[in-house]
Order: sequence, then structure tokens, then C-alpha cells
Amino acid sequence: MDRLPTPERARLEIASLLGREFDPVLVDRLVGVVAGEDAWARLEARGDLIAAGSRLRFGNVLLQEALAASLLRTRRQALHLHVAEALAEVGAPAHVLGHHLDEAGRPAEAAPHWLASARQAAALYANEEALELYARVLRTRPPPALAVAALCGRGTLLCVRGQLGEAAAELDRAIALAQQDGNDAALADALARAAYVAYISGDGPGILARAEAAMRAAERSGEVRPRVAALRQLGIAHEFAGRLAAAETTYLTLLALDPERGDEASAGALNSLGEIARARGCFAEATFLYRQCGVAAEALGLVRTALVARANLGAALAESGEPAEAIAVLDDAAREMTRRGYHAFQAENRYYHALAALALGDQAQACRDADEARAGAEKNGEAEMLGLCQRLEARLCEAGARAGDAERCLAASIETFARIGKPGEEARSRAALASWLSRRGRVADARLEAARARPVLIAMGREDLARELDPLA
Repeated sequence: MDRLPTPERARLEIASLLGREFDPVLVDRLVGVVAGEDAWARLEARGDLIAAGSRLRFGNVLLQEALAASLLRTRRQALHLHVAEALAEVGAPAHVLGHHLDEAGRPAEAAPHWLASARQAAALYANEEALELYARVLRTRPPPALAVAALCGRGTLLCVRGQLGEAAAELDRAIALAQQDGNDAALADALARAAYVAYISGDGPGILARAEAAMRAAERSGEVRPRVAALRQLGIAHEFAGRLAAAETTYLTLLALDPERGDEASAGALNSLGEIARARGCFAEATFLYRQCGVAAEALGLVRTALVARANLGAALAESGEPAEAIAVLDDAAREMTRRGYHAFQAENRYYHALAALALGDQAQACRDADEARAGAEKNGEAEMLGLCQRLEARLCEAGARAGDAERCLAASIETFARIGKPGEEARSRAALASWLSRRGRVADARLEAARARPVLIAMGREDLARELDPLA
């Protein structure tokens, strides 16, 4: 290489920084010549380079690495900066610009490009890559706004992967940093994301506290989008606690702020209205809303939101007496969630799959699904899901599908829902326990549980479930 003419060596030095394969026209531009066909032809003739269509690549990767390593640090950094500036003019991908700016010793300038790359990777469900790219942003010690965005991105991805404790920790860091920076819009976003992690974790009081704080920050910011995101989580907090009318009002307020349904929270609100309809036993309305959510989410490219709506559609079908269709829908949602690394809702999917299998008389499949659902709930720290699994295990015990104490399972379910502030599900578990006790002649105990369950069920709009307890009134 030392014996090469200066123009040819200069070309190879710059090319070595572009990777194994490169565009010779770009290299000529960086070197400062109009065209260098003869120089490239000589390098090809030597075997240093190989044609690859309109591009060239090094014949030996060791040559590329040796050339890059031979450059003095200051020259190498200057060349990387020169490359970054040229590539920015032609709209190079964010990760390429981030790499060259980082290598040029400009980490602060690289950070926005790493952030953009992380978001692109997350959108493609390359979750591991996205997490590392967000970490790169943080390693550059960026300005607070970029750091908060990176922490929020990491928190959301960790939640998607079912790593709820780690997700909450990253979002707590984002909240503290946004507060220090006085950035209310960013603070509202971080708090809304933290509220969602609390929801997946089954932490009722935590959802409400974070959602209310997000609302206050959003209102201070004066921006619509943070308010829409905060309203979504506030609605979820009300829904979780059984305040269905308040939740419905909150979601309708959200949709009025975004009539074009152009925001992720608005598409999600349709799913949440479906959840309210399902909680009230209005399954036809619920399935309609889930389908509407799926259409809105797909139009916005919100694949995860569409998958959640799809899984909830399967749940509604399982609860409304259509088990065969429920299994088909749930299996389809599970396949897509697995393919995209979306683990946060897999336990719930298995729970409703178990209900459908039980309705079809397939007790063995129901037991397998129940075991998967409970294992996922315990691994991810999903307390609400644990309570549902405990109630399901009671049904399996009573059906003779497995050994166990149904009364103990129902008591555990009641305790779980009481602890996390989920009165609607607590009432349903009490109703199940009342029926179980009545069938065993323990009428006094059954009446006590029924008396505690009926008012909550009626308040939820589940008069159908309350009427089943009338003989015990």
C-alpha cells in the first residue's frame, strides 16, 4: 500500500472507512476529483478491489481493516467527519451517520442519529438492536431531552418484552430527568408510559397516581398530544378500578381531542372502550370496537395496538360462547406476537385460550394453557393475570381436570384482586366462590360471599352475573 500513488491510496483510505463495500462515486467526491475510473481500474487489476455492480468491495477484509487502522487518530476522525457531512447531504440512514460522527469524536452530534436509528429498529421489532441503540444515546451523555426520549424508548421496549421491573426503573429515571429539566411535555410522556407499565403489572394505585401526574404535566405543557396520552392512562386507571362510567367519559374526551384518530392513544381508546363493553357483558359491542381499533391501528402502522385488539377480540369470543372462533383468533394473535417479540400479553392470551379449550371439553389443553398463563404471569410480575389464573385453576379443579383445592384457589384469587385494587374481578371471584360453597351445602358462607359480590357486579352493569346469585339473597 505504501508504494501506491497518493490519489489511489487516498481513495482506499476513505473507502476503508465506508465498510467492506462502497460507492466509488462518493469516494471520488470525498477525495475531490470528478471521476477516477482509471485509478479504480488499476486497483481492480491489482486484485485489491472487486466490482459489485455499480459498487466496489475490498477483495480482502483484512486489507480494509489494515488501511483504517493505519490512519493516525486525528486524520481518521477528520475523514469520518468529512464522510458524515457528505453522507448527510445525500440522505444516508441515521445509523450510518451516527457511526461516522461517533468515530469522528462527535458523540453529541451522533446522539440524535442513534435515537432515530433506535426508533427505526423498534418499529421493525428488532428489539435487541433498538435497546442497544437507545443505550448508545445514553452513553453519549446527551442533553436532557434526548436522554428522556432514550429512557422512554428503553422503558417501552422492556415492557413489551415483559421485563416490567426494568421498564419501570428506566421510566423512573426519565421522569426524574424531565422534572429536573422542566420539560412538561416530556414529563407527561414518561409518566403516561410508567402508568402503562403499572397497568401491565396490575398495580391499580400506581396506574392512577402516574396517570393523574401525567395529566397535570400535560395541562401545564399546553400541548394536545401529551394530554391525549395522559387521558388514555387515566381511563385505564378508572377502568382497572371498576369505575367504568368515569373510564368511558375519559376515553370519549380523548377521542374528541383527536377526531381524526391520528394518534396511537386514540386508536388504543377504541380498544379500551371495547374492554368496558366486555366488562359490562356487551360482547357484540366489544367485538365491534375491537375490530374498529384494529382497522384504525393498522391504518396508522401501529402493529402492536392492532395485535392487542386482535387478542382482546379472541378473549371476547371466548367469554361470549364462541370458543372455536376464539381459539383461531387467539392462535393467530399469539403467532404474530411471538414473531414480533411482544411478550407482555402472551400470558393473557393463554388464559383465554384455556377458557375456550375448557368450553370445548379439551381439559388437557386447558390445563396446559393455564400452566403457561400462570408461568408467564409470575415471570413478568403480572398480578391481575395471576388472579385470573387462580380463578381458572379453581374451575379446572372442580371439573376434575387436575387435583387441587378449588376453594383455596378462589380465596387466593380474591386476595390478589383485593391487594391490587381490582374490585370488579374480586367480585367475580367472590361470585364463583359463593356458587362453589352453595353447591356444597355451605349456604351461610355462600350468602356472605354473594352479598359482597352483588353490589359491585350491579355497579359494573353485570346484572346478568348478579342475578345468578339471587337464590342466595
